[in-house]
Amino acid sequence: MEKENISKRIRQLEKHTRRLTEQIKILINNPKFIDDIVGLRKKWSIPNEGLKTNDGWKKWQKWLENESEDFTKKNILIKLKENPKNKAEFLNLIPINAFNLDLDNLLKKYKLPPDLKNSIRYYLLADDMENMMLSSGISISLKYDKEGVLKKIIPNIGANTTLEDIKAIWGQVKSYQKKLPYKRQEKLQPIPNLDRDLFILNLKKEGKSYEEIIDTIRNEYDVYLSHDEIYKIIQRLKKRMDIS
Repeated sequence: MEKENISKRIRQLEKHTRRLTEQIKILINNPKFIDDIVGLRKKWSIPNEGLKTNDGWKKWQKWLENESEDFTKKNILIKLKENPKNKAEFLNLIPINAFNLDLDNLLKKYKLPPDLKNSIRYYLLADDMENMMLSSGISISLKYDKEGVLKKIIPNIGANTTLEDIKAIWGQVKSYQKKLPYKRQEKLQPIPNLDRDLFILNLKKEGKSYEEIIDTIRNEYDVYLSHDEIYKIIQRLKKRMDIS
C-alpha cells in the first residue's frame, strides 16, 4: 500500500511539473517578459547571460548584502527622523527587500502563482530554465506550540493545485494526524439519539432510580427502554466523556 502511495505521488508530481514547465516555456518565449528580465538584470547588476558559477553566485549575494547594509546605515536615521510613519516604505527601499518586491511585482504582472517565485528568481539570476526548481501543486505546513508539540496541519493550496494533488498527499496528511495530541485512536461513531441519551445521563446524575428514568423516558419520548438499555446508554456516554 505504501509503495502504491509513493508511486501515485511521484506520478502526480511529474504531471504537475509538466504543467508548470509548459507555463514557464510559454513565459520565457514572451518578448515582454524577456524585456522585463533584461531590465531587472541591468538594475540589479546581474550579467545578461546569468550567474554561471558558484563563485559568481556568492559574489552577487555578497554585493546585495553589502548594498543593503550601506543603504541602511546611510539612510535609516534620516528617513525615520523625517517621518517615523514611513518605516514600512523605507524598509521596502533597502536593496534586498526591493529585489524581492521586484520579483513580487513580476509575478503579479504576469499573473503567476506565488509558489513560482523561487523558480522565477532562479531564472532571473541564472538564465537557466532546465534546472529551475518547480514547486509541487500542494505543500504541507506544520505548526508547533512552544513545547514542540504538533498543533496544526496546514495544506498550502495554490493556483495550480488540483484535486488529484490533494488526494496524492492525503496519506502524508493522515500520518501527521496521528501525531496530533487530540487525535483519538478510535474513530467515534455517531450517537443516533444523543439528546435523549444525555437526558438519561442527567436524570441519573440527579439521583433518579432506573425505574424513574424508564418511566420518564416513556412519557417524554414515547419509547420503552429496559433497565439494561438504560445502563448501557449511561456507560457509553461516560466512556465518551471519560468520566466515572
